[in-house]
Amino acid sequence: MINQAFNEWLKTSASGRALCAAENEFFAAESREIFGQTAIQLGGNIWQTLENAQVSRKIVVGQSLDDECHFVADWQQLPLSSESIDAVILPHSLNFHAHPHTLLREVYRVLRGEGRLIITGFNPLSLWYFSPKCGKILPPRQRFIQLARLKDWLALLGFELNTGRFMQYTPPISDINLLKFLNFINLAGDRWLPSCAAVYGICAIKRHFNARPVRKSEKKFVPVGNVGFATAKEIE
Repeated sequence: MINQAFNEWLKTSASGRALCAAENEFFAAESREIFGQTAIQLGGNIWQTLENAQVSRKIVVGQSLDDECHFVADWQQLPLSSESIDAVILPHSLNFHAHPHTLLREVYRVLRGEGRLIITGFNPLSLWYFSPKCGKILPPRQRFIQLARLKDWLALLGFELNTGRFMQYTPPISDINLLKFLNFINLAGDRWLPSCAAVYGICAIKRHFNARPVRKSEKKFVPVGNVGFATAKEIE
């Protein structure tokens, strides 16, 4: 789960505040496209993920009584009906969860068709991966999920990628003056080494592909040339 040390680091350290600001900008842009009745955020109450979402209910779901949230639940078994939620936000939730793929399957279950999933995650190709803060403040290194791997998971579940962004290239340091001096790395990173950013953010959409039975009255598919195809069995 997202630990209190990480939340405190985001509030008090120079790098943490810079990261939080960059991610809030990303969430603000993406949440403008959220419409409907209900959107939920799993953990990470420090982020303003749903500020611009145009929904009736904005709910933060925690994992322990120490979290500032609306209610506590097991993220692998959310007490929500299938296809009842319009958007789910995961601010580093996958990085701090022991079973991220299982969590994604549960998110897919509760999302409505065409519902939005917004994720931020730590990038194992960044300088942050080699920081001594890993496992103490940041998640353990094994919880840094490669973007290509995450895209594969989403595609297999039935999500379609919509937008994405890389954020924050400076190392996770506490000295604010040094961080300001190194700000040129952020300016150069987007242009020269975007895949080495500390964090990626992506938005995906749950797609529904409904099967439709073939009726007798419909024209059968006719193969072209000498290539043979098996025709679908007609449904009475």
